[in-house]
Amino acid sequence: MEAICAYNKFTMIKNIKFQLANLPNKPGIYIFRGNTRFLSEAKGSYLSRDNAGQILYIGKANSIKKRVQSYFRDSSVFLPRITKMVSQIKKIDFIETGSEIEALLFESELIKKQKPKYNSQWKDDKNFLYIKVDKGDFPGVSLDRKPKAKSGQYFGPFTDAIAVRKTLNFLRRIFPYRSCNKMPAKSCLWYHINRCEAPCANKISQKEYQKIISQITLFLKGKVKKIIGQLKKEMRAVAKNKEYERAAVLRDRIFALEHIREVNILQKEQEQGAVNSLLALVLFLKKYFPILRLHPAFRIEAYDISNISGKLTTGSMIVFLDGKKTSSEYRMFKIKTVTSSDDVASMKEVLSRRFKHQGWVMPDLILLDGGKGQIKAAYLAQKESGITIPYIALAKKEEEIYIPGRSLPIKLKFDSSALLLLRAVRDEAHRFAKKYHLKLRSKKMIP
Repeated sequence: MEAICAYNKFTMIKNIKFQLANLPNKPGIYIFRGNTRFLSEAKGSYLSRDNAGQILYIGKANSIKKRVQSYFRDSSVFLPRITKMVSQIKKIDFIETGSEIEALLFESELIKKQKPKYNSQWKDDKNFLYIKVDKGDFPGVSLDRKPKAKSGQYFGPFTDAIAVRKTLNFLRRIFPYRSCNKMPAKSCLWYHINRCEAPCANKISQKEYQKIISQITLFLKGKVKKIIGQLKKEMRAVAKNKEYERAAVLRDRIFALEHIREVNILQKEQEQGAVNSLLALVLFLKKYFPILRLHPAFRIEAYDISNISGKLTTGSMIVFLDGKKTSSEYRMFKIKTVTSSDDVASMKEVLSRRFKHQGWVMPDLILLDGGKGQIKAAYLAQKESGITIPYIALAKKEEEIYIPGRSLPIKLKFDSSALLLLRAVRDEAHRFAKKYHLKLRSKKMIP
């Protein structure tokens, strides 16, 4: 009898190791099963529940391979309930998804349909989290742990509260919605940071707001392609009517949805730091540039000039998207028209040449390394190019911020989130410009 048990254990371990080795290092859903019935490869068929207790647990992961392998490491570090579940696993199924957000939504759908044994037991006496879309003319969107069928439309259940909140934060930046319990008498902070369309202050019609809510519900149902199709159709229509500001809003929404795979909702909380700093920067600058809007693909371009005694002058353009540097977008310029050590004239040349590249995505904000001279260079370059983009300059010595139309610079607190982000962007532009300049110098010195 003992020999038979030992043989069965050996066979199971060998089989599990084989399965672990063949898991994908991609986002998606993993399913622990208590028997060897295989999951159909067709995503639409979901899972079979032809006998009780077949499906043990359903989970999501940024990397299916890494997450599942973590269950089979030293069992002494796990809670007894996890060790017990792992001992019952006979088969590991998985479904790859295009993004972590898709994995989160699909996990919710499967848990609702299958009610896996351990998902239900591990609630720790708490209810799962749901996303609620209210009824009414201007529905709010919120989180709820105790759904009431007649009070609105519910999406869930979700097991990961942090991931759900991050998903809603991402969603709100694309489709601003109200989250207040009671409609206020006037617009609040959410409106001023472009996270709500302020139906309370009649800033949006009922028809337009209902369109946003409709697209939010489609998103929560996983129908992202359908939303993109609707937005592209609308964007063509408003562009045809020369409603360019509205077309730009729709363009940003399409961009964010098409790049949803790059949104990492399951990463550590330190990722939120860049978003918070960007929010602080936009709030600070909005009083000087009312057209600034925070959105998921907020683009900052920073420029710096590097030279020695006016020789081998170069200019750098670096890009931060959503508060994080994006090195694939960096560009370098070898100065052609300025022969002396004139950083201001060189900056004007770089900006003028950049503005000619209409195929490049235009920035939301331009940051210049310097002061009043660089501000003048940007003004002249934009005037010649017929382009209007918010621009500021940051001087190194006192970290003063120069803004067009202001005679005196602005000084923020040294530990200000907005200033820390500006310094990080400016310093990256300086580093990149210096790197290219040194490269040109080394080539010049070769005999």
